[in-house]
Amino acid sequence: MDSRKITAALAIAALMTLAVVTAGCTTTTSPSPTPTPVVQTTTAVGNNTTLTSTAGFKVTFPSKFKFDQNGSTPVKLYVYLDPTNNVTALNVATEKLQSNATLDSVSDDYLSRLINYQNFTTIQKVTNGTLAGKPARTLAYQAVIPVQYSPTDVRNQTLQVQTIWTMNNGTSYVLTYKTPPSNFSKFVPDAQNIVNSFQLT
Repeated sequence: MDSRKITAALAIAALMTLAVVTAGCTTTTSPSPTPTPVVQTTTAVGNNTTLTSTAGFKVTFPSKFKFDQNGSTPVKLYVYLDPTNNVTALNVATEKLQSNATLDSVSDDYLSRLINYQNFTTIQKVTNGTLAGKPARTLAYQAVIPVQYSPTDVRNQTLQVQTIWTMNNGTSYVLTYKTPPSNFSKFVPDAQNIVNSFQLT
């Protein structure tokens, strides 16, 4: 979409949570029919917009924030928190898991792959938390990621990433906040408010 100035490589940071937690033994690997795109609707009430997705979640954010949505990809929603750039954002991703997946196995896969990713500059341990009343895991890290500022201008940039994930009815739900480190504390309250609004439906 026009407002998304992020390369596929940056999508690794946005999607890495999902790519990792759904990789290997925890993912569905058998062939299946082409999935029907997820239906997502937005409703504005007062100063807020609520996105409701048939992928099983609902999330609310201030209507002043630009956003992109795509029900056909793992990342269902990008909310851009900084009006001056499209790098500082919070995204929501989902993916179906195999029936034997557990939150611990998903988290182990995720952390293992993050540690093996060569461009990480700092990584913290996975810690316990909750998301939408469900047990969840959280992680914060920094990574050097290519960011596309224009069709011909791609630059490596250090991003601070904070992510939280949970599972419900065989689906992983992953919320990821990412920004240049200098912006982290400025926009983390907005990111946390969106995380706090997240509901499983």
